Amino acid sequence: MEKKKIVSAVCLATMLSTTSVYSIAAAEKPVTQTSSRATNVLKALDNDDQKALKAKEAAKKELTAYANSIKDKVNSDNTLTTEEKKSAVDKIDKALARAINQVNILHTHKYVDLIKREMKQKIGEASVVKNKIKDISKKVIDEELKKQFKIINEADDSTMEEKNKAIESAKKEAEKAKKNIDNAKTNTEVQKAKNDGVAEIHKSNPESKVKETAKKTIDSVAKEQLDKIVADKKAKEEERQMTIKKVDEEVRKAKADIDNAKTNKEVEDIKNKVIAKIKNISIKQKSAKEDAKKELTDYAEKAKTKINSDSTLTDEEKKTAVEKVDTALNSGLSQIDSSTIDDFIDTIKQKVKGEIDKAVNPENKAKDIAKKSIDEELARQSQIINESNDSTTEEKNTAVEKAKDVAKKAKANIDNAKTNNDVQKAKNDGVAAIHKVNPEIKIKLEAKKALDEAKKNQIKSINDNKSTTESEKQTAIDRVNEETKKGIFGIVQAKTNKDVENAKNDALTKIKDIKPESKAKTDAKKVVEETAKEQIKKINTDKNSTKEEKDEAINKINNEVMKAKTAIDNAKTSKDIENAKDNGVKQIMHIVADTNIKTPLKKAVENKSETIKTKTFKKAKKEKQDAYLKAIEEGQRVLNNPKATKKDVEDANKAIELAKKSLDGIKQMGHNKAKDKAKENGKMKEKVKESNRTNESNKSKNSKNPNGQKNSKGNLPKTSYASGIVGYGVSVLASVLGAFAIGKKRKED
Repeated sequence: MEKKKIVSAVCLATMLSTTSVYSIAAAEKPVTQTSSRATNVLKALDNDDQKALKAKEAAKKELTAYANSIKDKVNSDNTLTTEEKKSAVDKIDKALARAINQVNILHTHKYVDLIKREMKQKIGEASVVKNKIKDISKKVIDEELKKQFKIINEADDSTMEEKNKAIESAKKEAEKAKKNIDNAKTNTEVQKAKNDGVAEIHKSNPESKVKETAKKTIDSVAKEQLDKIVADKKAKEEERQMTIKKVDEEVRKAKADIDNAKTNKEVEDIKNKVIAKIKNISIKQKSAKEDAKKELTDYAEKAKTKINSDSTLTDEEKKTAVEKVDTALNSGLSQIDSSTIDDFIDTIKQKVKGEIDKAVNPENKAKDIAKKSIDEELARQSQIINESNDSTTEEKNTAVEKAKDVAKKAKANIDNAKTNNDVQKAKNDGVAAIHKVNPEIKIKLEAKKALDEAKKNQIKSINDNKSTTESEKQTAIDRVNEETKKGIFGIVQAKTNKDVENAKNDALTKIKDIKPESKAKTDAKKVVEETAKEQIKKINTDKNSTKEEKDEAINKINNEVMKAKTAIDNAKTSKDIENAKDNGVKQIMHIVADTNIKTPLKKAVENKSETIKTKTFKKAKKEKQDAYLKAIEEGQRVLNNPKATKKDVEDANKAIELAKKSLDGIKQMGHNKAKDKAKENGKMKEKVKESNRTNESNKSKNSKNPNGQKNSKGNLPKTSYASGIVGYGVSVLASVLGAFAIGKKRKED
């Protein structure tokens, strides 16, 4: 919103500044303008007027079309009433008028689009209808429906089925009301549909026919039974009134139960049950006192027999229980004799029987209390066993099972006890025996011993290591102690035998893997190795030595590396390590490859400038000169190749010598073409064999290389290359000699 205010302010400022420009231009129009610049300004202003006019007209048309489309949407919206639609359309028209007015006051086309977008938003906002009357009305319907649900569910006179039927009826009325609200056109029609719906929902009340019908049926059956009782002339009045009272009481209870019933089935069950009871109620024509007294006496005798045969009671408890039975019986017999109303006899009987039952099943039996003490002691001891960190789960389980067996035996002794003293002794003996049951600690103890033994052995191994300093040994020993400590902790925390075994094995592996880290010696060896690596690199890039000379130097370096490492391993102190390292580095740095083999070739190549100045070279045929120069060129390539072998150098040197001799025109009589070719082929075969032997030799050397250096493709000896040089030199020489022999033969002819 703030951003829109800022944009509007910018537009207003622009319009004011533009208006000022037009005002100044209008004031200056009467003045004669001789300047072409002034004329151009006026033309520009006229052009801006035309652009602004076109842009404004287009914007007004677009805004009008947009407003009409919004009004169409409003008029076609079924969720709005006629009044709401009219109100929304009026707001849209007002917003459109304001929008057109905003466009009209613009004096430049630059801000037309901005104003247009802002006005479209205003028109769109004007079309929004809040708090639609149909939505409010349907909400009222929903609220009234909830209220009616509550009223229906609270109706005690209706069953669940009757309530559910009323709820479904209320739902249908609510849906019907909402549909009528949706179809209403005006506010008045919506209001009427809402009010009618609320009224119909209120009419949806549950019936109460089921409970009412059941009560009427019970009353009818009760009346029939009462009529029979009243018609019985043989019964005493006291007995008749007692019977009528029983019927009335059953009817009263049944009706109360029906009021509390939830479903039709519950009501039906209560009705049928009470009808059966009422039909069985009849007048007692003789006194029930004697029957009641006999019934109680028999009941008491059975109770005493049961008490005396109850093995869960001690002798003292049996005696006490029998005395309580006799007391209850005597009291009941006395009350029956004193009763004047037969209906009270049943009450007396039930009361006396209850007291006798209590005597038969006395509370706090000595044996039950004793066995409870056994159970409590077993629970305590089981907890102690299970909390033992020195035992595994299996050891604990074995101990718990043993404690259970002891407890079972103690309970059996308690059951077999006769007197209270016997029970007390059996209990005390059982508690003591349970308390003695403890788990073994064998598994974890043996695992700890294994770690201690491994620790001792590893410390001895560390101390026997001569390649480390005392400080490095102590560091390793500290690590062994730490891993042993962790391992023991893991064993203590382990639950099962397998967990203990895993913790032990894990710790043993870690302890045995601990080796003293000789950082000083390792670092010293690393310096020696790096120095050797750099020196070998320098040797391999030296163009002045052959591969054989390099290999010889590298072998010397490798020997010095081995000597230095041995000296470092045998060093006792840090100073000894430093001295061994420095001496090894010094010896390695002094080793360089010899350059003797390439010296003759180098001289032969350098002699090129002198040779080409000689008369011999100048008089030689061009093909011989080219052969010599080619041999020199190939010789230079061999010199420049740091991987050239001794044979490469010798072949190149020999090729130069042959080419140089051919310049002198040296005769080689007795050779014909066939012999020269055979000889050349023999030499080539010999060179191939030599090349193969050289390759095999290099492979053997590389496999024994102490520094682990690998021959790459670039490291292979270029015997084919050197053989090519020799072959080329030989072929040139053969050609020269052949030409020389042919020329001589022609002269002789």
